[in-house]
Amino acid sequence: MTRSLAQSLRTLTRDCIDQYRHGGLGAVVKRALYFLFDPRRPLIRKELSSWGNREQLRPDPGIHGTPGLVTVIIPVYDRVSELRESVDSVLSQTYRYFELLLITDGSPPETLHVVEQYAGHPQVRIFHFSDNSGTAVRGRNVGICEARGEFVAFQDSDDIAEPGRLAESVSALQETQADIVYGGWRARVEVPRQGVEAYDAEVFLPRPFSIKDLFRNNRICHGSVMMRKVVFGDIGMYKPHMRFREDHELWLRAAYYGYRFHTVSKVLTILRIHNSNNTLNFILDDTDWYRLMLSEYKVRGPLL
Repeated sequence: MTRSLAQSLRTLTRDCIDQYRHGGLGAVVKRALYFLFDPRRPLIRKELSSWGNREQLRPDPGIHGTPGLVTVIIPVYDRVSELRESVDSVLSQTYRYFELLLITDGSPPETLHVVEQYAGHPQVRIFHFSDNSGTAVRGRNVGICEARGEFVAFQDSDDIAEPGRLAESVSALQETQADIVYGGWRARVEVPRQGVEAYDAEVFLPRPFSIKDLFRNNRICHGSVMMRKVVFGDIGMYKPHMRFREDHELWLRAAYYGYRFHTVSKVLTILRIHNSNNTLNFILDDTDWYRLMLSEYKVRGPLL
């Protein structure tokens, strides 16, 4: 009886949260749904406390993905030579059980030509959008929805994965039972960028953080992160309303809901530093971003 009730609550919660995220509901109704049906509120946890542990509060098994499989997501706009190097760095990983999703975003012909060169690769899937959305959020969210893997990793189209990136991350997730792992990165300075204090080949290793620390300054390198797909089923995906540093907001949301982070004390990725990229947004202290995030949560809540 308890298990049946718990399953019904899970189904109701999932359906309501899905409507909360994507439906055309007013703000008052959305806030009411968030209060009543957030699967991580103490009320729901108390009702299910006799049923089992934290794992059983997660969505149904379909959202978990294929065990051991890694989905790497690269949103693509207008790179050419950098894109080839980025894609090849994923295809050359020592950990071979992965799929690579390339999502174009109103890309010019020369970029599409590069992408299509990988169309016949058995581990590559390609998705095209003819219009440009202006950010990488749509591409990442489409990749999450299409991901078949138990684990999801992200990479910008101009960054380079170290050969052992996937192997180190999968090992950390499996050995520690963490939900999200992140590692170090090495700078490749092509054009010095104002406000970024990094020299060529400089190494930045990760360190643990508190939620308070994370709110003040995001030290998580997006291109070094791997996380369990099931996390998105609980907390949602990247927020389109966050016009920049959307990854920073996602890490805060995951920490807010109690998901476990773990550091990998090795360099997992190489970040290019030049004037046209946004890879170092996690270093810059931007007052506008804090104002945007606080207003976003006030209007929509942390689940939308």
